[in-house]
Amino acid sequence: MQSPRVSVVIPSYNHAQFVGAAIDSVLAQTLSDFELIIIDDGSKDDSVATIQRRLSQLNDDRVLLIARENRGLCRTLNEGLLMARGRYFAYLGSDDLWEPAKVQKQVDSLASAGQNAAASFTDCYIIDQHTKRLDRFGRQYQYHGGDIYRDLIRMRFMPPSPTNLFVREKLIFAGGFNESLPIEDYNAWLRLSRYYRVVFVPEALASFRVHTSNTSTTYPEKIFVTSLESLQWAFRVDPALAPMRRRTMARLNAHDAAAYYNALNFREARRRSTKALRAYPFDWLAWRVLIRSLLGPLVIQRLRGFRTGHLMSRGPLQ
Repeated sequence: MQSPRVSVVIPSYNHAQFVGAAIDSVLAQTLSDFELIIIDDGSKDDSVATIQRRLSQLNDDRVLLIARENRGLCRTLNEGLLMARGRYFAYLGSDDLWEPAKVQKQVDSLASAGQNAAASFTDCYIIDQHTKRLDRFGRQYQYHGGDIYRDLIRMRFMPPSPTNLFVREKLIFAGGFNESLPIEDYNAWLRLSRYYRVVFVPEALASFRVHTSNTSTTYPEKIFVTSLESLQWAFRVDPALAPMRRRTMARLNAHDAAAYYNALNFREARRRSTKALRAYPFDWLAWRVLIRSLLGPLVIQRLRGFRTGHLMSRGPLQ
């Protein structure tokens, strides 16, 4: 069989309410030369039955469904990466969405970017459980392409997870996804951007969905563990980063405080923002989280809708 140009993986887990829309957004792409591999990672809800019903209606031979026991997100993505046959590889969370021209525009941008380009990302909408647009990440970050490695180390921004598109062989060369970690994106982007340049497409071409079972809301400790181990790896393999360590670790604790704030754990948000400020007293994010956690949710809610998935693609506050 002729290999498709793009391989897409949807790692499905307990998103029966949203997964059908995610599938439809992939199949609606203007670039039609792709394969879609859906791997259900041991969902406990009706995800598998929902997917099977949708696929039976579509009858599209580009789509493959695999349903098996739970193995974790990173292992699921690596499984899809090894199965993939396309030159380009992308994955989409089973609760997120793509705009129709997303893949075509990113493939075009990578094709014209030169041999050292390994990945592309775009701006991204933030939507609620009803698909209402709440915000756009690009309002908060100065995204750019090229050499983004040190910006990722400093945690200035993160490519929003639903917007990824990789040159498959280069992602494999960088090590794929670290299966010892609970969250996939920060670690993979760090390792990839250390070797290669990245293309940024300045359009919102995907949507990150905010809802009550987001990992960032329900399990903020997973984000912290992933980010800490990823940064420790970077400082270990790249001694030239040593002067950045103190300020970077303070920013990590500020991000951690923001995640607890978004999880409505204000006591823990105060503790962790204070820890960040002890390490680096000029971290504006730590101050912002500390002040907001002292004011309380009702005051902040009156001032501004505060739970719209701000900061990183996984949802912490800015």
